[in-house]
Amino acid sequence: MAAVIYAVVVGKFVYRELTWARIAVITCESMINSGMILPTIAAAGIFSWLVANLAIGDTLAKTPNAYQIDLVHLGVVVVLNLMIGQPTPPSGVISFLTAQIAGAPLHAVFREALPFTIVLVAVLLLVPFVPQLALWLPDVLLPRRGVWFSVDVSKTHCYDGL
Repeated sequence: MAAVIYAVVVGKFVYRELTWARIAVITCESMINSGMILPTIAAAGIFSWLVANLAIGDTLAKTPNAYQIDLVHLGVVVVLNLMIGQPTPPSGVISFLTAQIAGAPLHAVFREALPFTIVLVAVLLLVPFVPQLALWLPDVLLPRRGVWFSVDVSKTHCYDGL
């Protein structure tokens, strides 16, 4: 909120580039853009509540350990999947927001994002089979990484009753 007030004060009184009519238009555009993204954020809030209250986090911590999967490696794979999912349909939150802000048609945004998405998919196909692509930097910076990032599954009993 303070950043908005600061931007209006600087734009109106310091640079003298904003008029009250332009501020009204900017406010309206901001409300439209917020209205596009807030339902997705609300759904994410519901999902995070479910993950926390249904002990899904405990399950997600136990499963990789049971199969001796490196948690950092798994985290990189998950993040790569999320990076692919953000700009692509069916949700494509980033693409919808980019098209709205730029005033560009959605198909043009998808077309321009396609080369980056192809590279991300190629990297996602490589990382599970060549773990050192994801693990070389943590191995260099954190030589005892296995001790610091391991999860003691015996202590994940928050929701034993479920």
